[in-house]
Amino acid sequence: MVRGRNRWWLVAVVAGIPALALIWLVTAVLRAATSDDPLGRGPREVPCAEAPEFGGARLPTGAYDTRCTVEVWLDTRYAAAFRMPRAELAGSAAPVRARRRGPGSAWATRPTCA
Repeated sequence: MVRGRNRWWLVAVVAGIPALALIWLVTAVLRAATSDDPLGRGPREVPCAEAPEFGGARLPTGAYDTRCTVEVWLDTRYAAAFRMPRAELAGSAAPVRARRRGPGSAWATRPTCA
């Protein structure tokens, strides 16, 4: 038996680990350079019952053409877009207008320091 011939696998392992790391690094750089969302965490479609429920609301009954998305990373962000008839919009916005405070109210003025 020739000395050193039975240790070829050790050389292959030692050379293979940096080669695999280099392949991974090149792949990650190419993916980041060619993608708008390299980590795959961009907005994704969700059921429209889930999106407003996250904020404690619900879609209006006459809503149509709904499109809801979620983005999750450090924070969770839901977005809901929909259409509804103008007549129903006027009725659903009235309670919001009634709760809104006008100029000079506690919400609209800056606190004064004594």
